[in-house]
Amino acid sequence: MDRRALLLALSASVFAARAFAQETQDVPPAELEPVHKVVADRRGLTVRVTTHGCTNKADFAHFTEPKGQAMTIAFARRRLDRCRSGDGEVDILFSYEDLGLTPGQPVMVLNPLVR
Repeated sequence: MDRRALLLALSASVFAARAFAQETQDVPPAELEPVHKVVADRRGLTVRVTTHGCTNKADFAHFTEPKGQAMTIAFARRRLDRCRSGDGEVDILFSYEDLGLTPGQPVMVLNPLVR
């Protein structure tokens, strides 16, 4: 089993255990998705990520945690993009409602930034 598959399997086990326990706090992801760009506007947060042709919003989980007046947020993939129709980037919009945030609330994105 490769490293990424092992991390995903471990993450799935942790997520299942947490869901079973019905706790309200999300578990931090085992591996954060590198992002090319994050833009906050009136609609929400738009996150630009790498794609091989099949990446969409449903492929991502987000994790939030309060930090003072701000919220920290992290994005992780639920499913790998196994398509081979070409490498590129895609913008994915997460509304403030999707993320459980209030428009205008300070946000700190924890994902690594790549070119």
